[in-house]
Amino acid sequence: MPTMKDLFENLETIRSQGTLLDVRTPEEFAAGHIEGSINISHDELGPRHREELMKAPHLHVYCRRGGRAVYAAEVLKALDIDDFTVYAEDGMEVWMMSGYPTKQG
Repeated sequence: MPTMKDLFENLETIRSQGTLLDVRTPEEFAAGHIEGSINISHDELGPRHREELMKAPHLHVYCRRGGRAVYAAEVLKALDIDDFTVYAEDGMEVWMMSGYPTKQG
């Protein structure tokens, strides 16, 4: 299973060929996220986002520790979206502890 270290090591390629989807709350996202990510909270993710996400290149779904990313993956599957990678082993908590770059706001 991919980890945030894998995401960091492949970030340039992922940004150019995919879409980073942060499923944490807007407050968590504002406190620090991977630059270029879009934020749709796991509890807001649903049918109204289907069209937008269907158009997005390969999704890379992450959260704080992995649990909400797994939940979001189930929602994406239910929306018939299957072009994604889920970071279920860890998340932004590890990203920040590792000193990888974040953007606030």
